[in-house]
Amino acid sequence: AQQAKLTEAAEAVLDWMQETCNHEGPALVKTLMATTLHEAERVVNLLTTLMQVLIATDSERVSEVPKLWVDVALSCLRCTDKYGIREMGFLMTQEAVRTTKQVSYPNISHSSSLIYKSRLGKELQVILNATVEEFLGSLFSEKTCHHAVIRLVSGWLVTDYYRDFCYEDDEVDLMKFLVDAAVHPDWGVVDAVTDLLVKITVSNISIKSLNSLCNLFGDAVSTKATAIAGNKLVLTWIDKTRQKKWVMSVQEKVLNLLWTMLVTKSSENEDDTLKVLDYFKNQFGNIRGHLSEWAFTGLSEKELTAKNCILTCAKDCLVELRGSVRKEPRFEDLTIEDQRSRATQSSSLLQIVLDLVDNLRPDLLREMHEGNPTGMLTDVYDELCYAGSNEVDDVDDAALFSRLSLLGALCSYLQPQSPLTAEWIAQIWNMCIEKHRGVVLKWYTIIQIGRA
Repeated sequence: AQQAKLTEAAEAVLDWMQETCNHEGPALVKTLMATTLHEAERVVNLLTTLMQVLIATDSERVSEVPKLWVDVALSCLRCTDKYGIREMGFLMTQEAVRTTKQVSYPNISHSSSLIYKSRLGKELQVILNATVEEFLGSLFSEKTCHHAVIRLVSGWLVTDYYRDFCYEDDEVDLMKFLVDAAVHPDWGVVDAVTDLLVKITVSNISIKSLNSLCNLFGDAVSTKATAIAGNKLVLTWIDKTRQKKWVMSVQEKVLNLLWTMLVTKSSENEDDTLKVLDYFKNQFGNIRGHLSEWAFTGLSEKELTAKNCILTCAKDCLVELRGSVRKEPRFEDLTIEDQRSRATQSSSLLQIVLDLVDNLRPDLLREMHEGNPTGMLTDVYDELCYAGSNEVDDVDDAALFSRLSLLGALCSYLQPQSPLTAEWIAQIWNMCIEKHRGVVLKWYTIIQIGRA
């Protein structure tokens, strides 16, 4: 009878707390202040004591306590008008995470206090795992993000929460929340979020998160609305993670990100572009170092990844050049000017790739032209003629010279198949408008010196 009375009293307290805390926004603030439940420590003490009593009395409602704990914390975090209540929600979440670490003790059967702590920790773990997206959404929103990353989560998000709750999560990606917040034009948290991303990267980032981060960076720098903020974010990240040793699969993602930044010319600042190019060469060299010969069979997984990575870089540059003149569907969202800009960057980058592969160049070129070297050269030639014609007025001498240099280099590499005859050279001269004649003469002089 005494136990039944205790159970009834404890469940009545639970009912009261649920009724009191089952609110959002101003209504929640009002009830918490009126009932003096506006301090995290007091609410946590009430809930842990309630859990212990309900376990001791074999109540069927034990599991409602950890659920109430997390629900209250999330509701508090969503209170956009009261920083004190938001901080209460964070402290409750922080304590819940700490409690999840108390789930395993030696000789647990000999201590009732340890039994209740272990059960509370296990049930909180399940609920926290199920509410990761809701928790992150309460932090990274328009009205809450600045306060969250500046005042609340900072290092704790990296050292505790990320590792335990979203390290290898297939459904919720912390990287997306962070990158979206960093590049948002109105939230003003780029520096704080960049710092978090760097801390995660250099300390304990998972391969899954790092691959996602590179993809998100690529989207940010290649989308006009976020390009400026995205470029600032990635450049800072590159500077502060330059000494990090990536595994092969991550090197591939990082190289693809750098390729995207260079081809899209994500920054108009030449110093920024040189930083990205320097890092590209460094990463490309690391990948190239894994491949001693260009074979079709017998390659290790690392060697095969390196080969595919090199080939993809080179072929993607060709695709950009073809797309500029062919108007292929994949480029339909780009303006004509953007397509030509990408073609300019791709012509320069392809020359760099061909230089960096060194003795693997003949094998790489064979796979690039797929048995049709003349066709590949014709694609480059056609794009060059189009860029230098009177139909185009946004290609300067440097951009045209880059194309001419690429054509000359490819022809020299592919001799004797090279179609760079006197007739072709005459056609290039004739198709170029007057303002480009000087750069064509410069290129022709270099070609002649090279032949001599």
